[in-house]
Amino acid sequence: MKYLLLLAGLAFASAFQGLTYETSKKYVYEYEGYVLSGVPQSSNLYSGIRITAKPEISIVERGRAVLKVQYPKLYTFNGTRPGSDFVEAPEMTSALAPLLSEPVMFEYVHGKVGRIFAPADLPDVVVNIHRGIINILHINMTSSEGFFVNKEIDIGGICETAYSVVDLKDVTTIVKTKDYEKCIVRPAYYWNFTRSMQYVLERQAPPLRSAATFRYNLTEAGSGYIIKDAHSEGQHIFTPFSEYGGSAQSIIKQKLRFVDKMAGDARAPSDLPDRGNLMYAYPRERASHYASRPVKTEEIGRILESLSNEMSFEKISVEAPGYWIILVQHLRQCSVEAIREIWTNYASKPHYKKFLIDILPIVGTEDAITALTNIVKAEPAIVKEYTAYIFTGLAFTPEPTPAIMEKIQALINDPIVNEYAPARRAALLAYGGIVNNLCYYRRCPTAVVDFLTSKYESARDDAEREVILKSMGNAGVIEVVPYIRKLFKRPETLPLKIQVAAIQALRRIAPRHPVQTSSILMPIFLDTRYATETRLVACTVLFLTRPTTATVVTIAEQLIVEPNNQVASFVYSHIRNLANNTVPMMRPVARAAATALRFARIRSGLGYRYANSMHASYYEDKLNIGGFVDVHVLKTPHSFMPKQLYTKINLQLMGLSIDVMEVGVRAEGIQNLIERITEPQSMFRKKKTLSEMLIRQPRSSEDVEQTEQTVKKLYRYKPVKESDTEFGMTMFIRMFGNELYLFNVDRDYIRDVVQHGSIGIDINNIERRLSDGLSYKWLKSMPIYDSISSVPTILGLPLNLNVTSAWISTLQVSTSARAVRDSTVLEPKRDHFVSRDPSNDWFSSSSSSSESNSPSRSSEEIPNSQRWSSESESISAENSDSWSRSESRSRSTEQRDPITGVRAVGQMIKNDAIHVHVRMGVDAIVVQTGIGIAVKTRNSFPLIGEVNCDVSQRKYTFDMKPVERVHENVQLTSDIFTFMKRPSELYGQYSILTPQVPAVLNARSPVVLDEECCDWLKKWDIKACYNKLAASRSSRLEPVEETKICIPALKKVLGIEYCLLIHNAQRRGTAAVPFYPLQGSMKFATYLIAGENSPASIQLAVSNIKPIPMTPESLIRGQIQSEIKLQAIDSQSAPISGLAIDVMYDGAASERKLEIKGKIINREDLRMRVLIKSADPLSSGEWTVDLGDHAINNIWEIKRDPAQAIVMKTTYDTLPEIISVTIERLSGMALTYLYYTNTVDVKYVENTPRTIESRVTFRTPYIADVEIRCPAYSIRRRGIPMKIPVPVLPAPGTPVKTVVADTTTFFLKELDMPLATCQVVGDHYSTYDNVTYDYALPGECHHVLTMDGAKETFMVLINRKKNQPQKIITAFIQNKKIELMPNMAVKVQDKAIKFDKANMYTIPDILEIQKYADKMVLTAKIGLTITYTGETVMATVMPTYHGKTVGLCSNDDDEQSGEFMLPDHTVVNDPKLFAHGWIVRGEKCTDACQLSSQYAIRNEYLGGEERKCFSTVPVTKCLRGCVSVEQVPVDVGFHCMPKGLTSTIHLEEDIKSDRLESINLSTKTIDTVKSTLVDVSCDCDRCINLSPYSPY
Repeated sequence: MKYLLLLAGLAFASAFQGLTYETSKKYVYEYEGYVLSGVPQSSNLYSGIRITAKPEISIVERGRAVLKVQYPKLYTFNGTRPGSDFVEAPEMTSALAPLLSEPVMFEYVHGKVGRIFAPADLPDVVVNIHRGIINILHINMTSSEGFFVNKEIDIGGICETAYSVVDLKDVTTIVKTKDYEKCIVRPAYYWNFTRSMQYVLERQAPPLRSAATFRYNLTEAGSGYIIKDAHSEGQHIFTPFSEYGGSAQSIIKQKLRFVDKMAGDARAPSDLPDRGNLMYAYPRERASHYASRPVKTEEIGRILESLSNEMSFEKISVEAPGYWIILVQHLRQCSVEAIREIWTNYASKPHYKKFLIDILPIVGTEDAITALTNIVKAEPAIVKEYTAYIFTGLAFTPEPTPAIMEKIQALINDPIVNEYAPARRAALLAYGGIVNNLCYYRRCPTAVVDFLTSKYESARDDAEREVILKSMGNAGVIEVVPYIRKLFKRPETLPLKIQVAAIQALRRIAPRHPVQTSSILMPIFLDTRYATETRLVACTVLFLTRPTTATVVTIAEQLIVEPNNQVASFVYSHIRNLANNTVPMMRPVARAAATALRFARIRSGLGYRYANSMHASYYEDKLNIGGFVDVHVLKTPHSFMPKQLYTKINLQLMGLSIDVMEVGVRAEGIQNLIERITEPQSMFRKKKTLSEMLIRQPRSSEDVEQTEQTVKKLYRYKPVKESDTEFGMTMFIRMFGNELYLFNVDRDYIRDVVQHGSIGIDINNIERRLSDGLSYKWLKSMPIYDSISSVPTILGLPLNLNVTSAWISTLQVSTSARAVRDSTVLEPKRDHFVSRDPSNDWFSSSSSSSESNSPSRSSEEIPNSQRWSSESESISAENSDSWSRSESRSRSTEQRDPITGVRAVGQMIKNDAIHVHVRMGVDAIVVQTGIGIAVKTRNSFPLIGEVNCDVSQRKYTFDMKPVERVHENVQLTSDIFTFMKRPSELYGQYSILTPQVPAVLNARSPVVLDEECCDWLKKWDIKACYNKLAASRSSRLEPVEETKICIPALKKVLGIEYCLLIHNAQRRGTAAVPFYPLQGSMKFATYLIAGENSPASIQLAVSNIKPIPMTPESLIRGQIQSEIKLQAIDSQSAPISGLAIDVMYDGAASERKLEIKGKIINREDLRMRVLIKSADPLSSGEWTVDLGDHAINNIWEIKRDPAQAIVMKTTYDTLPEIISVTIERLSGMALTYLYYTNTVDVKYVENTPRTIESRVTFRTPYIADVEIRCPAYSIRRRGIPMKIPVPVLPAPGTPVKTVVADTTTFFLKELDMPLATCQVVGDHYSTYDNVTYDYALPGECHHVLTMDGAKETFMVLINRKKNQPQKIITAFIQNKKIELMPNMAVKVQDKAIKFDKANMYTIPDILEIQKYADKMVLTAKIGLTITYTGETVMATVMPTYHGKTVGLCSNDDDEQSGEFMLPDHTVVNDPKLFAHGWIVRGEKCTDACQLSSQYAIRNEYLGGEERKCFSTVPVTKCLRGCVSVEQVPVDVGFHCMPKGLTSTIHLEEDIKSDRLESINLSTKTIDTVKSTLVDVSCDCDRCINLSPYSPY
C-alpha cells in the first residue's frame, strides 16, 4: 500500500503546476489561530491568545490577490489545561477589527506568494497578522519528486523546507515542514544590556529551538487545485538547561477551511505601497526597544516608596529587586521632562536620590542620559559624591545612539567631570563600554573613535594614556586596530605600562577579528627584545583569538628555542590549561592545544617560581551549565614578586559564554617596598612612618665603607639597576567585559592618605575617632542579565524570550572602640548589649528588622527611622556620650597611662537579593501573554558583637548578639506563573512579580502525607526528616517533597537552632531534582530559630593563664595553659549553657603532655578528657580519650625502615551507643560504596577484637599505602596519590629549629620554589640558576663569589692559598668583616673569635655562626646563609635578592641564558673569561693578587687585509714587573679595525698608556672569536711598579 501511495504522490507532483484560483472570484475561508505558552513537564498553567475570522481572498488580476479579513475576534487564555477555555476579549477586538478589515494585496502565482502591498498607515503589527494568514496559502513546489527539500521564504525567513506529497482518490495531501534552525535569512531581534556575552559555538542544542509543519488538503477546482483545508502547527521550545531539566514551550496552531466561492471584485486596490515580502517585518513603531510613553510621575513615586519599604541597610525583602526592575522599566518610558519632574519631587529624600542616581545611568535611553547630564550640570556636587554610581551604569547603556554619544562626549569634556580625576577616569572607561554597544553590529562612526584617539594625543600623562587605552579595550571595535599598530611601530618610546595597556586594548577585538589581532600580537610575542611582561600579556590576548591548530603549534614550537624561562613556563602552562578546558566554547581551542602539547618542549624544573597559568573548569551536560576560572601569575626575571595577577571567571549558561568578572592587579616596586619594611636595617625596624618607607632612602656611609674599596677593584663595575624602584600599583575590575573600576595606588597617593587622609598617624586622633564611632554604608543595584530574544511565529505575532534580572546589595559597618588603661572597665556592659530602646541602642535597628520573617513587608512594619539613615551617620550619640562621660575626667592623664586592653563594639550587616524573571510568550503592541519563571534569592548575615581584650591579664572575649525569633539567612525560591496584559494594562508592570496561580509551596499549612526521619542522627540530636506534602489538585505535580534538617542540640547549648529546608514540587513520573526551575516550584532556605529562653549574648572567651611562647622552639619546650568557653550568657552575665575546654601543655618535662578537657556547662554528665603523652613525638607516643564510663587508648609509632611509616593502634572496651551506632551506619555505607567502586580492597576477616590497627606507608612524598584492620574486616589501598607532599621526618632528638628549617626547605623544593643556592665543590661551580662550570682559583686572588649588586648590603669573597685545596671565605655584612678559614677558624674584624658552649657565635641583629663537627653555618639576618666545610662552600639567599646578585654565583634571575655576566653587565660565553672578570684586581705587584685586567691586542687577516683586533672585554694579565708562570686559554671576542686608521692608532696608544677607564669596547661588534692565552699565575720577585701592560 505504501508503494502505491508513493507512486501516486510522484504522479501528482509531476502533474501539479501550483494552485489555481480563478480571476474575479472571491474565496471565503474560516480561519482560527492561537498561541499558548506553558511548561508542560511541570505545570498545567498556560497563557495565550486566539484569533478567529473569515478571510476573503479575491483574485483581482493575474498574479494579484486581495486579502480582506472579515469578522475578526480575539480571545485570551490564562488558566489551566484542561479546565479552562479561551475568553473573548472585546477590548482587543474593538482595537484590532477595523485595522484587520483593511484590504491587503499580495502577489500570488500558482500558490507562490511574492510582494505584499498594504496602506501606508496600517501598523506593521497588523500587516504581520495578515502575513500569518497569507503564509498558509504559500506552497512552493519546486520539484516533481514526491519528497524534496528546498530553501524557501515564508514568514519565519528563508529556511530549509521539506515537502512530501500523497495523492489519494478524492484529496491530495501536501505536508510541508520548516526547520527554523537551518535558515539563510531569519528575521529576529536580539537585545542585550552588554555585548560581552558570546553564543557558544558547540552545543548539543540551542536554548531556543523553532520548527513548524503545514498539512494541506487540496481539491480540484476547474483546471487546477485550491486549498480545501490547511492545518499548521509551530513550536518554540526554550530549554535553558537540558531536556532533563525541563522546557518552556509555545505552541502555535492555525486552521484554514474553505467555505464558499463567489463572484468578486476584479479591480485591484490602487496606490497601496509595497510593504515587503512574506518575511516577518519588525514593527516600525518599535524601532527602538524603548519608546517614550506617557508615564505618571505619581506612579513612579509609588514604586520608589514600595522599593524603600522593601529594603533597608538592616534587611532586604526578597521582593525588592522586583520593584527595582519595575522602576527601571518605567523610567525607560519617560521623557526628559518627566524624569526632571521625578528628580525635583523625590531627590530631596537621600535614599530616593541614591536610587535615582544609581538607576538613571542603567536606564540608558536618550531621554535618561539627557536628564542625567542636565542634573550633573545643575548639581556639580553629585559628581564627587556619586562618581561610581553614575559612570559604571553608563557603561551598560543598552541602545546608544549617535545623539547619546555626543552627550557623553560633552559630559567627559565638561569641567565638572574633567577636573575631577576619578570622575574623568570613570567617564572615559564608561565611554568605551557605550562604544562597544553602539558599534557591535555596525560600522563605528569615525567621530566616535576619533574622540578616543584625540584624547590619547592630548593626554596629560602616562596615567591618563593608560586609561584611554583601557577605554579602547572596552570599546572593542576594529577601527582602533590601526592606531594600536601605529603605537607599536616605535615601541621603544612607549613606557612598559603603556605597552601592556595597548595590548590589552585588543582583548575584545581578538575573538571577532582574529587575523588583524594576531598580525600585531604574534610578532610581539616572538620578539625577545620586548620586555617579559609585554610578551606574556601578548600571549594571553593572542589566545583570546581562539587560534587554529597551526597557530597554537607555532607558539608551542617557540618553546624549543625560547631563552626566557618566564615566558616558556607561562606559555606551556597556558597551553596545558587550554587543553584541559571542558566548556563547549573552548573545545576547538582545547583540541588545538592538545595537539600543540605534542610539539612543545619544556625544560624540566619550571614551577611556581616562574610565571604560571592556573585553570579550573567544569561543565554539567545535564544542566548545560558550567564555567571556568583562569588565574595568570606574570613574573619577570628581576623580581620574585609577581608583576601581574589576573583572575577571570567565565560562566556558560543558556547557550551563552559570559565573562562575569575579571580582576587584575599590576604592581611595581613591591619587592623593594617589602625590603624597606622588613630587612634588618629597614625603615620599619627604625620605627619610621609608612610615608617615609615609601621614599627612597640614601645608604649610610657605614654600609658603603667596607665594600666600596673592593668594588673599585672590579673593572668597570656597574650596580644592578633595581627594576620598578618606585612603588606603584594598579588594580582593575571588569564586569561582563567592561572595565569599570581602575584604582591607581602610587607612592604619593599612599603618602597623602597617611598624612592627610582617614588613616591618621597621630595615635591620639585614632583613639578619639574610634571612641566617637565610625560607620560605613554601601548600596549597589545593577542588572545581572537583561536580554530580549524575539522570533516571529507563523501566526504573525512575535514570540519574545525575555530574561530580566536585578541584584541589590547593601553593607553596613559600624564600630566604636577605645583603649583601656584600667582593666576593671573590661567587664562587659550589658546595658549596651541587651537594650531594646531604639533611642539609646544603636543595635536596635537590626534587632527590630529581624523580628519579621515575611518576605514582603509594609512600611508600618519597618519604621522609617530604622530603615534609612544619613550617609554620614556613625554610632549613636547616646553611646558615644556614655563613653565620653565615663572618661572625661581622665582624658588629660590618659596619655601617660599604659594601655592594658581594648574594648570595641560593632556591627556588620550584609544583605543581598536577586531576582531573575524569564518570560516567554507573545509580546506585541496590542497584547502581552505567556509563561514565566521567577527565581528569587536573598541572604542576610548580621553580625553584632562586642570585643574585649585584656592584654595584661591575657583574657579575650567576643560577645555576639543572637537572633530573635526566626532569622532567615538564605532563601531561594522558584515559581512558574502566567501573565496576560491587554492594551489598557500594558504598562502596569506589577503583575509580573507574583504568580497569578499560587504555587504549591505557598500554602501555610500543607497536609503531610508521609514522613520519614533518620533515627540514628537523632542520637546526635539532629533531626533530619523527609516528608511528602499534598500537592494542589489542579496541578500536574507529584506530592511536594520536603527535606528538613534541624540541629536542636544547638538550642540546648547556645539557645539557638539551625535548620535547612528544601521543598521541591517535581513533575509527574520523574525523580525530585532540586534547583531545576523548569521541573516545578522549589524553595530552599536556611534559618536560625531562637530558643524559648533566648540568651542575651553568645560569648567566646579565651583566657591564657600562661603566656604563649612565640618561637617554634620555645613553643615546643614551653608550657601552655588556656581556657576556651563558648557559652550562652543571660542578661545578668551568668552562663546559661555552653561548652568549656581547658588546654594544658607541658613541654619542659622529659615526657611532653597535652591534656584537653571538655564539658557542657551545667551538665556534669557530659565530660571528655584527652591526654597525649610522648617523650619524642618523632618516635612514638600515646593518647587516651576518657568519656567517663568509656575509654579509648591509642599508641602511635613512626618507623623509618625500609620506608617511612606511621603505625597507630587503638583499643577500647566499650563505646558509647551514639558513637557505635554512627560508626556502624557510616562504615556500612562507606564499605558498600568502596567495594562496588573498586576503590579499595575490602576483606571480611576476624581480627583482634576491640582493636583498630592502621598503617600509612609513604613510598615517596607523593605516594602512600594505607592498611586498616578492624575487628570484622580489613581495608587496604595501595598507591594513593597525595595532593600535599609529605616530608621525610627527621630522626628522633632532632632540634626543633632544624626540624622547622628542614620542613620549610622541603616544601619550598617540592613546590619548585627553593631558596636560591650556589655551590662550590672543589673546582666545580653551580650557580643560583643551576648552571655548572669548572674553574680553578688562580693564585691567591680574591674573587667575588656573590654580592648584593643593587644595594651592596653584603659581599662574599672566595680565595685560597697557593697549592691548597681549601677555600677561604671573606664576607662583608652590614659593616662587619667575617672570615671563615680552614680548620674551622673564624675571624671577625680581623680578630679570632671563640664559640660558646653551644658552638654558637652571635652578633646581635646581624648574624650568627653555628659550628658543627664538619661544617660552619653563617646565617645573616639580611637573608644570606653560608655553609662552609673548607673545600666546599654553599651560599643561599632569600627571594628578596632575586635578580640582584652578581659574582661567580651569577644573578639568581631563574634564567640560564646570560648567566656569565661581567661586572660591567657584558655577557660572555667562556666560563673562565666570566670568572676572571670577578677577580679583585691587584694594584701593585706586592699585593697578594698580582693579576690585573687589560684589553688584548692581536693582528688578524680579515677580508683579505691585515687588521688590528682588540678584545671586546679585558682579560687577565700579570702586573707590570711580574712574570707569567701559568697561562690558560680562553675564547675571546675581538673587534677588528683597519690598521692604519687614526682611531685605531689612538685606541692602541690608550691601551698601552693604561688609560683603560676611558675605553669601553663591550658595545662593539665581534668580528672574530679567538682562543687566547691569559695569565693566571705570576712571579713578582723582581717587581717594579710600572705600567702593567706588555703586548701579547
